[in-house]
Amino acid sequence: MKKVVGVFAFLFCLTLGVLSMQTTSEAATKWYEGQTMVVKKGAFTFKAHPAAGKKQAWIYYVKVDPKKGSTKTLKFPAKIKGRTVTKLGWTENMGEDAEFYKNIFNVWIEEAHDCDGYIKSLKKTQNIVIPKSVKEITNCAFSGMRSLKKVTIPSGIKKLSRSLFYGCRKLKTVNLPKKLQEFDKSVFLDCPAIKTMKISKSNKQIQIKNGAVLSKDGTRLIWILPTRKNYTIPRKVNTIAGCAFEDCEVKNLNLPATVTVLEANALYSPAMENVHVDSQNPVYAKDGQCVYDKKTGELITAIVKDDKIVISSKVTVLNDKGTMTGMSVRGELKRIDIPASVQKLVTGWMFFSNLDCKVYFHSLTPPQIEAIVPGWEYSALPCFNPVYVPAASKEAYAKWAEDHYRYPGDTSDVKGLGFTKLYTF
Repeated sequence: MKKVVGVFAFLFCLTLGVLSMQTTSEAATKWYEGQTMVVKKGAFTFKAHPAAGKKQAWIYYVKVDPKKGSTKTLKFPAKIKGRTVTKLGWTENMGEDAEFYKNIFNVWIEEAHDCDGYIKSLKKTQNIVIPKSVKEITNCAFSGMRSLKKVTIPSGIKKLSRSLFYGCRKLKTVNLPKKLQEFDKSVFLDCPAIKTMKISKSNKQIQIKNGAVLSKDGTRLIWILPTRKNYTIPRKVNTIAGCAFEDCEVKNLNLPATVTVLEANALYSPAMENVHVDSQNPVYAKDGQCVYDKKTGELITAIVKDDKIVISSKVTVLNDKGTMTGMSVRGELKRIDIPASVQKLVTGWMFFSNLDCKVYFHSLTPPQIEAIVPGWEYSALPCFNPVYVPAASKEAYAKWAEDHYRYPGDTSDVKGLGFTKLYTF
């Protein structure tokens, strides 16, 4: 018996060793970025780097000939100079959270200023054909392909990179990879036309059902497709991912009793006009315009009505969990009323950006301020907005703002900035 166990253990360790060697080998693929292979097909010139000691090619640049006009289909070659194409995208590695990237057409991308990398010579390109051999595509590779309508992503790709299809505004049909391990909605940033999304039923992590992306077991709602106008949350769902409704057109939402976890910005949606929370929900409730956490008193979302928000008296904490729902432009909010029940403001709580928005504090005593980063208390103050407070508390609020609006570590007698526009009611 011991001999059998020993043989089994040996084989098990040997298998692990082989797998480890394969993983290390795959991760350590070395590319000769100083070498370039070129192949020209129609209006497109493909440039690629070879891999060291392997028969692989990485297409890092696609040059479009504007003189030949836009081509309806961009078909990537499966091989270049006898090497199998396994990777696509620009070569420069800027990390996952960089401000700038380049797409595969060598055009700069900057999401913060809506620069998606569009080039006129691709205005008629509606389809791309990606070789089945491709295992990796880098950030923003196809960003700015505004006429793209359909794409099938090779089954061997396990992760879709950031903003891969950013600005593909006519993209309607997406076939996801069979081996995809996780879904990130940022891949489809500014893709409002997506109507159909499919993934193999054999995928072990994700399923797509009734226009929604869900975890395989159906307990986590990840994303609602942009063109979806009506949606009923399945009773099996207990978690809603952050920004799940941000891109869709759903106006009315029923939150069932089964949903007990709302991730950051889970209910945020410019299109949402009403949220109903099941009275049996053990964690969340709705009062007036607000959905809040019953145990902590934290605001989850406030539904804008007539460009105004009245925070519920059930809310005791405003922090970075709170969102503004039902307004397409964040800067349009005209007024927010904060009741006396709100005892704490945590930095990052201001979900509006309009400096003309009137902020009304109804408590006679200013709320406590808590800084996520020590010394940053001032960022919890709407100092540049018109602020209205009870007449009897004007001096208290003025001192409150001055005391908190100082540079970190400042202990001098010099007054802080305070409120620039302080009024009473």
